[in-house]
Amino acid sequence: MKHLLLFTAGFGLLAGPAAMAQPQPTTQAFTTDDDLRFCGEQLPQYLPTVAQRWQKTLSRRARYTDDLLEIQKQAAVIFPIIEPILVQYAIPKDLKYLALVESELNEHALSRKGAAGIWQLMPQTARKLGLSTRRRNDERYNLVKATHAACQYLWELYRQTGSWMLAASAYNAGPTYIAQLAKQFPSEHPLMLPFAKAETVSYVYQAIAYKELLSRPEHYADLLSSRTVLALSQRTGVVTPTERQTILAAIEQPHPEADEQVAEATMAGLPTNAVVMLATEKPAASRPTEVKLTEVRLNEVRPVITTAVAAVAKPIAADVPAPAPRHWPSVRTRSLTNERVTEGQQFVFEVVNAQEFDGQTLSVGDLVYAYVELIEPNSGRVYLRADRVVSSQTRETLPLKLVAVEKSRQRGVPMPMRDAVASGWQLNWEKL
Repeated sequence: MKHLLLFTAGFGLLAGPAAMAQPQPTTQAFTTDDDLRFCGEQLPQYLPTVAQRWQKTLSRRARYTDDLLEIQKQAAVIFPIIEPILVQYAIPKDLKYLALVESELNEHALSRKGAAGIWQLMPQTARKLGLSTRRRNDERYNLVKATHAACQYLWELYRQTGSWMLAASAYNAGPTYIAQLAKQFPSEHPLMLPFAKAETVSYVYQAIAYKELLSRPEHYADLLSSRTVLALSQRTGVVTPTERQTILAAIEQPHPEADEQVAEATMAGLPTNAVVMLATEKPAASRPTEVKLTEVRLNEVRPVITTAVAAVAKPIAADVPAPAPRHWPSVRTRSLTNERVTEGQQFVFEVVNAQEFDGQTLSVGDLVYAYVELIEPNSGRVYLRADRVVSSQTRETLPLKLVAVEKSRQRGVPMPMRDAVASGWQLNWEKL
């Protein structure tokens, strides 16, 4: 027995360093719920379906190392052009990754259906956003103007859906369809809605995968080679001056023959999600097959344009309403309190879409402690005020005072039905 114990102990000492040198389990590639966020909204990996879809998308995307390295170079030049425009429109910077899902930042991308440019705008949508789609002057290929148009459209999608994740899905599937699903399944997370097309199901996951692999490659060392992790971790010197000049020259290059390319693609019988790379097409074998192009739909657009933006962006088409004078952010919540609505009654609400107020970010799951200030005797209109917001992550109280609104800058909400309170009374809040 002593010999056996000594042998076991000796084996453990000998095996210890070797065991430490072994690769970590592959599950380490998938970070915790708190780490994974998109536009401030958490990826709920505690939901088995979400976790499975995320791992599948991430693993598949990580296989295309050459594509990732090429995209990294494109992004190093193009993102600094896109990001300031997103900021001007109060669009979360994470939405720049939609351009990767749409076109992999290929400025010559053109779908068989006619969606063009880095943002893959359809002709009708682009025209309503004030862009020219004429054969010799298609502004969808103009990076700056197309980004302004995409931001206008994304803001309108957010206004209709109340969630940036839903707005991203609507960019793929159209606002009417997404709004109907969200209304039909109000308690479902945006990633758990029963989308009809697999393309829409994977759309947001693909954007998050691009974000994670490009911005935090070291977290996914089990999916990427050490050389790839090192290359993707570079923050400076990603492109040489010559490569930068080549990318910028390609961005500025006009595309007068776009119509002929679409016609050729149609005659060739390409699938509806095919993309024609007009100048710098990569071999088909190197491109992920799950990346599909979008046909977006536009019902109405109310772009938010600052003075600085107006100087660059083309005037909006005459049939589009005038831009709003100011962006008033709002956060959507649902009640966790099942009590009768009376004056003085306190309610606890849970944040269901992330929002930022003056540098303070409200995340999904944060708690809003509110009370009923007043109920109008005649109209029954309810006025609620929140003086306390608690972070679900740190349990700290955020210095925010909010009021419930029915519409932007319109305080007060209709008196809810009893069933509405019991099932999770949903309200929008703006900063007081």
